[in-house]
Amino acid sequence: MAGWVKVCKMTRWGFKVAPFFLGFYFFSYNIASAVGGGIGYFSFGPAYGTGFSDMNSLLDKKGFPTASPFGMQWGGGGFGIIRNIIVGGEGYGFFVLSQPESKNLSLRMNFGGGFGTFNFGYVVYNTKSFILFPFIGIGGGSNSITVQEKTGETIHFDNELLGGKKLKESRVSRGIFALSLGVGGNLLTLGKRTDEGFAGLILGFRMGYLFEPFGSSWEIRDSEVKDIPSSFSLSRIFFNITIGGGGVSW
Repeated sequence: MAGWVKVCKMTRWGFKVAPFFLGFYFFSYNIASAVGGGIGYFSFGPAYGTGFSDMNSLLDKKGFPTASPFGMQWGGGGFGIIRNIIVGGEGYGFFVLSQPESKNLSLRMNFGGGFGTFNFGYVVYNTKSFILFPFIGIGGGSNSITVQEKTGETIHFDNELLGGKKLKESRVSRGIFALSLGVGGNLLTLGKRTDEGFAGLILGFRMGYLFEPFGSSWEIRDSEVKDIPSSFSLSRIFFNITIGGGGVSW
């Protein structure tokens, strides 16, 4: 009887740990499955700016509308895969508009810019229907601050905001260095699927953080603007949907 009880306990223990080992084996198998190919895509989605606070405080103090931290990012890119190693590039535009509750109802403030990065990643999960990969992007671009009348006419920043300069422009800009960190996934959806691979429509996502660690000075018509807070940047959290196509082999 004691032996039977021991067998039952071992059996129950086996049923408890078996899913763990089976899951580990399945995940390890998928990690080990090398993939190759290439994917191109259009991408868009929301983003949340994390470096606006000091700039908005200055704008509010000077009577300008402040900008919402919520914006849109859109663009496209592509990458190749060689034995799970990903190499590619992306380019995006980004903008945010004035907050709707701005006290200055006649003006519209826009923070915007564009950037491009070289991307490197590695496929860590592959089910032959879905691939998952972390990535890092290194590149650069430019940022701008623009003010407009809501009628569509451009107006000029006041002299005080621009350090007393009498330059009649509505746009201040600078160049930036960009570093992107995130994770992406692609779902192999409609197309031709064989034992060797897939070719067709590929949907996916990108989520992560775009960091602007430094940039050139803010300028207006080649003249430096010194009053803009050094903490202001268009660094942001982003989530993009991707729609594209290509082929993946395994």
